[in-house]
Parts: sequence; C-alpha cells; structure tokens
Amino acid sequence: RFQVLRDATCPAVLVECGFLSHPTTARRLRSVEYLDRLAQRIALGIHEYVRAVRAAAPAQPAAR
Repeated sequence: RFQVLRDATCPAVLVECGFLSHPTTARRLRSVEYLDRLAQRIALGIHEYVRAVRAAAPAQPAAR
C-alpha cells in the first residue's frame, strides 16, 4: 500500500532498480549497458501485462 500507488486511477507499478547506498548496485547503475537492460526488461514487462489483459478481456461485439 505505497502512497505513490494508492490513489492511482489506472494500472500502476513502482519499480525499484536498486539502492545507491549499496556499492555493487551503485556501480551497476552507472553502467549504460545495465540501465539499457533494465529499461528493456521493464518495457517487456509492460508489454506482457498489456498482452495478458487483452487476452483475458471478453470479446467485444462488432460496432455497427
């Protein structure tokens, strides 16, 4: 029940990619390659979520 998500009016997620106070994580977060990989995986997760929601939605009748 995070404050930043509590009043969201649409699907929302909070992504924590690491802590700058952790030496290993801080080093990774300075890497362009690591940040690109994080961004790609977050985007893939969003894409998979949309795909799953669409697949689960009941078929809509054709508009007339």
